[in-house]
Amino acid sequence: MDIEWALAAGRFGIVQARPITALPDPPLEWSSPYPKPLLAHGDSIDLAPDAVSPLFATLGIPIVNTVYLKMYDRVMRLRGENVPMFVIINGYIYLCFAKRSKFWKYMSVHATTVGRLYAYGLERAEELRTTSRTVLTRWREMDLASVKAPELLAGVRELFEVAADYFCAAICRPIPQSNFSELFLRRFYNALIKRKEDLPATAFLLGLESLPLRAEKSLFDLAQWAKAQPELANYLQQTATQAVWAALQAEPCLHLCWTSSLPASRPTWRSLVTSSTISIS
Repeated sequence: MDIEWALAAGRFGIVQARPITALPDPPLEWSSPYPKPLLAHGDSIDLAPDAVSPLFATLGIPIVNTVYLKMYDRVMRLRGENVPMFVIINGYIYLCFAKRSKFWKYMSVHATTVGRLYAYGLERAEELRTTSRTVLTRWREMDLASVKAPELLAGVRELFEVAADYFCAAICRPIPQSNFSELFLRRFYNALIKRKEDLPATAFLLGLESLPLRAEKSLFDLAQWAKAQPELANYLQQTATQAVWAALQAEPCLHLCWTSSLPASRPTWRSLVTSSTISIS
């Protein structure tokens, strides 16, 4: 939803609200606001593999960056270009180093401050248990119908900041601990326990193979496969998303003429496109 609003005389007013219909024409330019950046995905972004709304990009991302910058400064004593920031490119969240050369300095400092990072996560989690309860209780008991627009916006910022701070504390302690425990369990299982007919170690784990991660990996694999099919790639680039969706809705059993080129490692794809063909030329 595209919402236009204005602030006048201390009051917010909605000027226009409508579904987003105008998206950038393909091919998109995946350019960073910095000349020589390093873009990556991290633990915080794995939970948001899809494009985010413009409201989240303008309201949420600055708050998240503020919370993380506080952590970098307090734990690692790093500021400015030495730490990554969250940026939005074509609606997707990336962890961005403004200068690629700063990545290894960050990693070296990170490796030597793991203990302080864990301690910070534990300390912040204890503090936030009280803070978040106070904030949530206050807003739960509030009559929202009587709250003025500026106060409501301030409340949204306050609630989101508590949530972002809580998640940052989780990133500092329990989430990396979980990742390391999964790594050690996998190596122990594969080296000393697993027999040839046994399930892989990932069958016993949920963290590193979470649904968002699997969805993003599948989306990347599917995009790479589609890119390798010239006709399909051209069709997807030149056809509006709404038109593709309408075609699929009009003929749910739509199948593609390049079924034989589907990767064998993706049987679920093969089961979706198995029989008849379609010409897209």
